[in-house]
Amino acid sequence: SFSAALENKVLLAVAPDVYSRLYPDGVEPHHFSKLLAHELAHHLHVRLLEGREEAMGPPWFYEGFACHAAGQFESNLTRISSEEAAQLMTNHGQGSYRKYTSLFLRLFRHKDLKETLFRAADPDFTQRAMRDYRIRPEPRSSEPRSPEPRIPESRSASPSVSLPAEPGSCGVPSP
Repeated sequence: SFSAALENKVLLAVAPDVYSRLYPDGVEPHHFSKLLAHELAHHLHVRLLEGREEAMGPPWFYEGFACHAAGQFESNLTRISSEEAAQLMTNHGQGSYRKYTSLFLRLFRHKDLKETLFRAADPDFTQRAMRDYRIRPEPRSSEPRSPEPRIPESRSASPSVSLPAEPGSCGVPSP
């Protein structure tokens, strides 16, 4: 549902109480300020890409980035499985912003952010991220399901976000 947008250098937003009713999952401390920051993050992203909005990457990425930049949901992240991550990354419909934030942090918390923002437009960006972080789509019902290898969590990570111990490159150098 529409809550805010930046159009022609004008930030448009519904009233805070309307936003709370339209998007109850987004209600958290300072949620309306975070909504506005989210929209400004999209604007910054497009400006870094020199106006090429189509180069923002897939929805899971640019919405996860905007949520992270705005500080949305980070006090109460959702833990997502490899299967859920694969579904979020391959489904081009509207998904959960809370899950997009968790996925973004899982994949890119320790990456060079500016470089990652530019790489998101690469045609194989999603596939590389899935490969580098061992995220596999759910097997089809006729395929036997093999257990997922256990990846230890980083001790420095938030307890609600699962981060691999040795992240892959995803085309972006590790810091």
